Order: sequence, then C-alpha cells, then structure tokens
Amino acid sequence: MTASKKIDLSIIIVNYNGLQYLDDCVSSIELKCIGLSYEVIFVDNKSTDSSVAFICSHYPWVKVITSDTNLGFAKGNNLGVASSSGENVLLLNSDTVLLTELRVFMDIIRSEDIGVVGAKMFGPNNEPRRSFGRFPNALMMLKLSRMYFDTRGSDNGILDVDWVEGSFLLTRRSVWELVGGLDPEYFMYVEDVDYCKKVSIHGYRRVCNLDSDYIHYGGYGETRQGWLEDGFRIYANNFSRGYALTIFNFLITVGFGLRNAKRYLRKLT
Repeated sequence: MTASKKIDLSIIIVNYNGLQYLDDCVSSIELKCIGLSYEVIFVDNKSTDSSVAFICSHYPWVKVITSDTNLGFAKGNNLGVASSSGENVLLLNSDTVLLTELRVFMDIIRSEDIGVVGAKMFGPNNEPRRSFGRFPNALMMLKLSRMYFDTRGSDNGILDVDWVEGSFLLTRRSVWELVGGLDPEYFMYVEDVDYCKKVSIHGYRRVCNLDSDYIHYGGYGETRQGWLEDGFRIYANNFSRGYALTIFNFLITVGFGLRNAKRYLRKLT
C-alpha cells in the first residue's frame, strides 16, 4: 500500500465467515491499486471462522474492526466508512476478486456529475451476472428480473443505470456524507438500491463501467429470501406514500408468496 497524507481511496470490506475468499480478495486489491494511495478497512461481523486472525497475520497493513454482533451489510459498511479517510469509498464484498485496475474507476468518479460507479460482474465460472438495474416499483415485485437492464448490444463503455450492486460500489465521500451512508434499517439486500435512489434524488448520475470486470463468488440464496423481502418493504416505506405504499406492500406479499409456492412445487417434483 502506498503511504500518503492524502488518501485517494478507502476500500471497505464487510466480512462474515468469509475466510476461504479473503486471500484472493485482498491480494487482488494489492495488484489492482498500483499507483493509488489507499487503505483497506476490514469490518468483521463476529465471524466464527479464523477470518480476523488470517487478515492480521497475512495482511497486517489492513485496518481491522471487529463487531460484537453481526451488524449486517449496511451497518457494517457505515462503521467502516466512519473509520476511513479516503476522498472516495469503495464498498467491496469479501468474496470478490478485482480484475481491473481501480485507477480506471477513479478517473470516472472524478466527474462532478457522477456519484456512483459500478463494474461488470462475473460468477466463479466466468458466467456473466447482473450487477445493475432499474429502480424497483410495485409491479416488479411480481417478477424481480424486471429490475435488471438487458445489456445485449451494450457490452462496453459507460452505461447510465439506476443502481449498481453493493458488492462493488464506488462513491465519493462527499456524496456518501450528503446521502447519509447506507440506511441502517437494512440488514442485507436492497440497501445498495436505496443508496443509489437517494444519490439520484440529489442529482448525481449512477454509471456502470462495462469495460471493467470483477468476480463475485457469492450471491443470493433462497435461505436469504426473508432479508430480500424485508429490504423491499423498507424501500417501499422510504419512497412510497399513501395508496402507492399500500399497493407496493401488497404486491411484495403476492410476489414473494408466488416465489415460495414455486419453490415448494419444485421440491415436490
């Protein structure tokens, strides 16, 4: 890591039992941050594996913060950012690997009208994954795939989007402070969409750099569906009022009920 009075970038990693991914993640940061002054803030959400011990022994330059409880994604990142000092902030999942030099993103985020930058995401088998999309509305709760952009024919360049995935989300500190960070009501899922919505309300663009890549080993699982449903209800409460809120919550109930029914029927066949 480059020592400097002025830190360009603070990378925040919130971890819970991610030991198997940490070496690949942090080593990729070292490789892709050449020429930048940066710091890594590692927030551990009371892991029961040896994550903290591994980071302390293999990457002693990383600043480690340990929590007595599992704070979740939003509160964990808020804690990390509060302990950082970079002019820009990158939220990065512990189960990711950077494939593109971060100075590429720094050149983009310096544009005064841009508040958030994301990247093209791939899974562990090099399969493309959706990492950005449209702001949700009530009807999308019946088919969540409608939240994502169809990027066929847009495989490169800078794409304006509504929101980007929190597994790789670059933002300026000034924008983070203006918005107030991530809403702590969220535990996991949709807090990134909420953040980008608030950034848009303040007039900043959200973009994805389709010329850049990263690997995300983890992802959404059916066992985490409750957190996703809770996330959409918080989002609805934050941005809808009156009858619109009632309809939004009703369609959340219907949409997730249908998802549960389909999952149950799959188990029977």
